[in-house]
Amino acid sequence: MGTRWKVPVLTQVMLILMEYINLKPRFHSNQSVAFALACYLAGLSSWRSFLPHSTLLYYYGRLSYVRYAVPLSGVYAVDETRVRLVRGEYYYLWVVRDVNIKGIPFFMLSSVRSGVHVLVVLANMEKAEGGARKVFNTRIDEVIYLHDGATAYNAFSWFNTRG
Repeated sequence: MGTRWKVPVLTQVMLILMEYINLKPRFHSNQSVAFALACYLAGLSSWRSFLPHSTLLYYYGRLSYVRYAVPLSGVYAVDETRVRLVRGEYYYLWVVRDVNIKGIPFFMLSSVRSGVHVLVVLANMEKAEGGARKVFNTRIDEVIYLHDGATAYNAFSWFNTRG
């Protein structure tokens, strides 16, 4: 498998995602499951993990990318969380959450925070809205993005999006 992200970054991302989807392991701590998943994603064999092989693959399946439609209301809170390493490197975890329904239709990990990444969020949110439109027969007339005012969010004005 392998990835360009380092194990401490992946461990933090796994912990945040486990918290967001309310995943609570029964027999192992959150930290140990997150660390084992990060090692597995970084290239360690699932058989060499300190968790049982089937347990590791179960949690990997739970946190895998699954495409599904969630009902959307059109009011979204966009936030990026900085995940910092010991040596001063950091990455950003972008999370879009529906304010009214409390669902998370999109998240991503990036090494920088810029307007281009805001455009990636917008493009993927349009795809999520299209999926919700087909499945739930709903129409979103107005979309509002709530954010903290960082300069990267000026990209909303490039597409005349209310943010």
